[in-house]
Amino acid sequence: MVKNKKPMPYHCGACRKYFSVKIGTIMESSRIPLKTWLLVTYMMTTARKGISSCQISREIGITQKTAWFMLQRIRESWATENNMFSGEIEIDEAYYIYNSQTYLSTDISHNPFIYLNYFSI
Repeated sequence: MVKNKKPMPYHCGACRKYFSVKIGTIMESSRIPLKTWLLVTYMMTTARKGISSCQISREIGITQKTAWFMLQRIRESWATENNMFSGEIEIDEAYYIYNSQTYLSTDISHNPFIYLNYFSI
């Protein structure tokens, strides 16, 4: 247990401190659930002409202020110079998920989710 009485799921054996997956990320010191962070990041990456905080707040049911805060944090993280996801990416194969079953497919028109099996930078 930590000071705010919420359990942290991981414990460091060396320093004996508790931590969560949000530590060291843009989501640190935020009460916004991880699912919401991932949804907003997905919405930002799939919007063709960008997305506003007002539109995000309407679509997922959060306040405009929270949506603006999240967008700013995500944009700041993308603007850093030490971006490890830059450059050329070689993709060997992709699996498309539909109705909780895995299919190997070349047609993406009916398959909303894409999971990459292997890639190298």
